[in-house]
Amino acid sequence: MPGADIVYFETGKPDSVTDAWALAYSNPAIDDCNDWTFVSGGVDNGKIFVEATRPLDTGDPQDWELVDDSNTRNGHQIIAAWGISETISWHGQDNVKADAAHLFQNKPNSLVALQQSMPNVQSVDIVHSDFAIPDDVITTYEYWCVNLADLLGLDGNTPVHVVAVEPIIDPDTAPYVHHFTVDGFHGTGQTADDFHLPSESYRQVGTRCLQSGAGDGAKVYAWTPGNEALVFPADTGLRVLGDLAIFRTEK
Repeated sequence: MPGADIVYFETGKPDSVTDAWALAYSNPAIDDCNDWTFVSGGVDNGKIFVEATRPLDTGDPQDWELVDDSNTRNGHQIIAAWGISETISWHGQDNVKADAAHLFQNKPNSLVALQQSMPNVQSVDIVHSDFAIPDDVITTYEYWCVNLADLLGLDGNTPVHVVAVEPIIDPDTAPYVHHFTVDGFHGTGQTADDFHLPSESYRQVGTRCLQSGAGDGAKVYAWTPGNEALVFPADTGLRVLGDLAIFRTEK
């Protein structure tokens, strides 16, 4: 991964770790200065484990500083790769992982704290239903539309604001979800029917819909692996009813 700050462990060198960085999609380049201190490592029951330490800020131009992420939404972006050889080599397409993690505590923007401070907050689930992943394509997209007024049991003129968005990812299907986005569509008189595929007969709250909906849309939320809940700052929110009538998710 170009631009990544890397530390790697080789079972063929069980008493050390290597400080490196990536210039391209190839073997990482070894840093001029090794700022990592090996603590322990090895193989146990077929699993590789390693523990090492380094200063948060090494002052090394070939390292990224590990900054306080307690006031960030997604923390630090982290990548990992592994293999079966004793020395570093290409990991293949499957032995990789990308995620995000908070390395510091006191993570802000808690949904629990939000609900405790705003007892009038109401939540609704916007989820895809019974979509079968094709086995003959690498990438496919599914579009799902809901009328938020229907979900809330309100008319479209009642002012409502979104103050938080939390991703709902089924653990069984998480490995197959690359990303999803949520779009809101304006529309006086628009209903979810305006977005339905002609072949669909669904008349439930939420249905498959066209990729391009009628009217102007606005991006509301986007998720990739590692992203967490989006919580708006106090006394702010996104007005949806009266402004954004239809929500469409792309997954």
